Amino acid sequence: MKKLTIGSLKAGQAGYSTSTVARAPEAPVRAPERRETVQKTAVPQLKIEQHDKQFHVERVPRQTVLETALQQNIPLDFKCKKGTCGRCRVKVEDGMSLISTPNDAERKRLGTESQQGFRLACQSVFS
Repeated sequence: MKKLTIGSLKAGQAGYSTSTVARAPEAPVRAPERRETVQKTAVPQLKIEQHDKQFHVERVPRQTVLETALQQNIPLDFKCKKGTCGRCRVKVEDGMSLISTPNDAERKRLGTESQQGFRLACQSVFS
């Protein structure tokens, strides 16, 4: 707080006063508000289809498509999580480059379907 002395007399003269008055602080000068546009970086997504329903799964590195979909509350059908039952079979509509190449379990279960864009969600891992 800045203190101001009241009176015009000089120290040592009659009538000199040392009383002070507290002055309210001045309102801080604010720069005009700037609205900055923050661009959200788009998270790569895998577009898949299962049982005639399409889903967009956001990429999470080193996780399977099934794990990631379940974390994102996407209701994919699955059973064994080992690549043997084929219940988690999905058709990749877009984003094939985001996932690993088919492993032996997928190739064995899917056969030529893997060449047509089908994958097992439990075996496909995001890169």
